[in-house]
Amino acid sequence: MIFIWLLLLLIGFIFLWKGADLLIDESVSLAKTLQIPAYLIGFTIVAFGTSLPELIVNVFASLKGEDSVVFGNIIGSNISNILLILGLSIFFTATRFNPKSIKSNLKNISLVSLAWVMIMSLFSTSIPTLPQDKIKVFESLELNWIGAVFLLTVFVGVLIKEHQNTPQKESIIQESPSSPLKSLLLITSSCLILFVGGKCVVEGALGLAELLHLSKAFVSLFVVALGTSLPELATAIAGIKKNQTSLVLGNIFGSNIFNICLILSLSALVQPLSLDKKLVFDIAVMITAPFLLNALSFLRHAKLCGFLSVSVYASYILLTYMRL
Repeated sequence: MIFIWLLLLLIGFIFLWKGADLLIDESVSLAKTLQIPAYLIGFTIVAFGTSLPELIVNVFASLKGEDSVVFGNIIGSNISNILLILGLSIFFTATRFNPKSIKSNLKNISLVSLAWVMIMSLFSTSIPTLPQDKIKVFESLELNWIGAVFLLTVFVGVLIKEHQNTPQKESIIQESPSSPLKSLLLITSSCLILFVGGKCVVEGALGLAELLHLSKAFVSLFVVALGTSLPELATAIAGIKKNQTSLVLGNIFGSNIFNICLILSLSALVQPLSLDKKLVFDIAVMITAPFLLNALSFLRHAKLCGFLSVSVYASYILLTYMRL
């Protein structure tokens, strides 16, 4: 049985690598054809493509009423995107990233995360009202269709802001143009490949986790979240190899925004989601992770910053395993 799960993982990894490589090539091709900054392509098209595994997993989990898996997947994915994937990217290619762009986007991600928590607080139907019950607020949070609509509004606002703030001359590749239709078709194909790869990895990881008797909360925060974040990791590695760092940053930050504003909203529209009180600590980590990475940047040693970021992620996973 273990052999089957390991084989499924291997197949998933292969699909992720090939899909990410194709996605990078065609996204860059589309960017140069339409004269769109690579960062903006990464923030939208690539981010949506690499977020497809989270979307599919969450929709199915929502239909089954597995709210902890829905929230755990998004929270864990966002934490791994910042501390692990961005940390590794900074460690290996520090000199190629724009520090101002990183800091600005880290702040934006934290603000969107805070906005999500505030929206849940405002539109939950079961928030305690008695003063002595204030400590239980986070135990009663939920995301219903009203909150989902507000999150979608935030999502549209972020997209408009990113489009306005991204310099049109930034990272536009000057090469011979290719067919936009061909690029879009290949981007769609690469997204499907990433979807299959992500699903295989998640199924294989869940099968192994079940054999190892791991808790559902830990599986959703680490195994499922890391599995659905593998497209972002694969895309980051492929983008770094092709020297497309703007696209890599756009993908990482865009994926986090997609996860919170779009994927959580769509999951909540399937049916209202109730937050498990065990995940309150993880939400706090998700919100503070960007601030932590910003603080580490003051060390003025990029490789050390990246190494410490990955170390914090490893420590967080170990702590999660111990407490769950």
